[in-house]
Amino acid sequence: MMMLLEKKLSKEEINFWKSNIDRDFIANNLFPKIGKYIKNKEHKNILDIGIKSYNRADKDLLQNDNVEFYGLDKIKNCEVPADWSEMFYVDLTEKYCFDKTLNKYFDAIIDYGVLGWSEVNEHFTENDFENYINNILYILKDEGLYFFKIDLWGEHKKVRNLIYEYFKLTKFYDISNVKIKQEYETFVFSKKHI
Repeated sequence: MMMLLEKKLSKEEINFWKSNIDRDFIANNLFPKIGKYIKNKEHKNILDIGIKSYNRADKDLLQNDNVEFYGLDKIKNCEVPADWSEMFYVDLTEKYCFDKTLNKYFDAIIDYGVLGWSEVNEHFTENDFENYINNILYILKDEGLYFFKIDLWGEHKKVRNLIYEYFKLTKFYDISNVKIKQEYETFVFSKKHI
């Protein structure tokens, strides 16, 4: 993992990865398994939500060059690697923040540190939650996967219950519904078909 990170990240950013247990899980479990899973799929559009400078190596962590990798953040806060397909600057709490070309576009959406992060979700209103989830549902393919991590403090039960209203838990290797040192919980979801 370190060799992949060293290609694009500063020493300080690498130390961030080393000092956060959820980042170890992302680098050594989540991203390689997504890369392996998507390798044999016809469509390979992946969206990574919440891009900071330390995320610049995320596509490399998939260990699969045959993907269309997209990033999303509401503010421009870092340079995006040239090998990424596109970077979207939108606020998922805004109603209808995507145009029709992205309807059911993504095969996988990775949300590790935005909706499930207590420092973000504790400021959300009910409308913010609803808009965020509806935007995810709009851009995720019907058979797509939503990879989600939640911090186990703050509003985590409320957020988890909200997610379960719209998504169903899906088995995915050994990384769905896993607790990481009683600090985080990871899930893999698919859309509920109503």
